[in-house]
Amino acid sequence: MTDYELRVLQSLCALQQRLDQLLRGDPRAFPPLIGLIRRLDLPIFRIPQPILAGASLIVTWDVVPQSALGIVTRIGTQTSNATDTRITTRVNGFPVEPLIQVIGAVGDMQDPPLLATPIDLNPGDVFSLVMENIGMAPRDMAARTMGYFYEHQGV
Repeated sequence: MTDYELRVLQSLCALQQRLDQLLRGDPRAFPPLIGLIRRLDLPIFRIPQPILAGASLIVTWDVVPQSALGIVTRIGTQTSNATDTRITTRVNGFPVEPLIQVIGAVGDMQDPPLLATPIDLNPGDVFSLVMENIGMAPRDMAARTMGYFYEHQGV
């Protein structure tokens, strides 16, 4: 191996290490390896349930512990009629992006997609996903939310 090839290889290795540090340092990109308090994959019972007209299916997480932060990373929904379903993500009861009164189904229940913009949660926050039946008849609905709570040194 020539000196030039060796320097190129060393540069590539250093770049890969730096990239790994950057990605591992952002808990929104990957769950932290140290300080992970709890992974969340809720609800546990995911069979579609009949929701009456004007009623809602609500998935609510536990309160984020005072010594932690939380991140919602994936959401998947299922409904028997997407045009009669309105979906909202909420933190402490207030609507938050990325889903504010979205009509239709979102993602997939089996393998929910990553959110383009994860939902950050602070100590004491409560996350919920609300699926409203805005139709005139009962609809079968189910939802799945994924994320985690982790310790944060700045908290």
